[in-house]
Amino acid sequence: TAESTTAGTVTTSTQMPTLSPDGNCIALSDSVKLRWSVNEESTPKKVTFTLCSANTNPDSAVPQYVGFGLSGGETVTKMLEADPIIAWIDQNGEAHAEDYYLSAYEQCRDGAGVCPDQVISLECSDDVEGLVTGTRENGVDCITFSRAVDTGDTVCDKQIKLDQAQYIVWAVGSLGETAFKHFTRASASTPPIHLGREPLDECDDPMGTDPTCQPFTASRIEALEGTTFVARIGNSGLDRGYIALTGKAGWGISWYINGSLIPELVLRRGETYTFKVEGGDDPIDTANYHPFYITDYAPGGRILNTEEEKANEQVFAGFDASDNPIGVGRLCEYVETEESKIVRESCGSLEEYLRALSLQCRDGEPGVITWTPDRFTPDEVYYQCATHLNLGWKITLTNA
Repeated sequence: TAESTTAGTVTTSTQMPTLSPDGNCIALSDSVKLRWSVNEESTPKKVTFTLCSANTNPDSAVPQYVGFGLSGGETVTKMLEADPIIAWIDQNGEAHAEDYYLSAYEQCRDGAGVCPDQVISLECSDDVEGLVTGTRENGVDCITFSRAVDTGDTVCDKQIKLDQAQYIVWAVGSLGETAFKHFTRASASTPPIHLGREPLDECDDPMGTDPTCQPFTASRIEALEGTTFVARIGNSGLDRGYIALTGKAGWGISWYINGSLIPELVLRRGETYTFKVEGGDDPIDTANYHPFYITDYAPGGRILNTEEEKANEQVFAGFDASDNPIGVGRLCEYVETEESKIVRESCGSLEEYLRALSLQCRDGEPGVITWTPDRFTPDEVYYQCATHLNLGWKITLTNA
């Protein structure tokens, strides 16, 4: 359907997006392509973009997005202070495009992080103008939207310079259930693009697709009394890891317990367990500060939550009587390497993936939590991060 709309309104189309026949096209990767054309006669002057990306799992409960925009740096690809538009097709087949600003490497909270422009500041505007249209054909999602060359927003927007090449940012990822977006497969090596160049179509090749790999095998740890767990942060495994195993979109990182990616823990009531936590201990470094705690609230994120949400949440371990986090220790992180990326993208096993990661630890000591679940503990609770949503997984309780 197509009708007169205001900026940011979504619509769907049964036709492939159309641009001027003399438009531009480049491949950002084998599975992501960018088309654009400049409307010199519009007031203000506009650029119409079409982002196409291979979508190997269009029926997923967590939609895939593709993001594109101007870099936060004029001479380098820089995520911080970048001005992307994030576009996706939802489960109802409607296309969306939303203007974002990356003010920090973290989930959006308190007006900072990866946020829509107007969450950052009321002085910021939404770049997206007019209709947003989308198609889904043969495993490829295409979303078309327009933005002004100069939006007049000097707080959150970058100006498109048609007389020179500019560095850009782009990414493909999964939408968070709380509408947080994260750049999970962003390219830091894309050369600058001259959006005002003479029209040139460099997209003759058919759209490539990523191999459809099975999810990693889920891990399960059945613990004996007195078991000590080591909780560390690491790469989430993306579409084959956290997203596939939990059905939820995380933040590109997850908890590793005893070296396993988000295993289900099976514990017994009345028995005591110890957790040595290495998720970061510097609250100023918010992107690397992950207090570990155990809760009945599945997404976690207690420090992010509203007072009403906190009142309805039961915390079993990781906070003191004054509601301060105590599950904090030095940062140890399983970092993705070129080898682990190849394993993940070529359908290798979880064991191969884990072996290819690089464990990097900062100086310091782990935090220590002890917990004895009792007869009042629900059958299912969750180990999570107190400052970010959806980094952990579930704990199943049985009777001793």
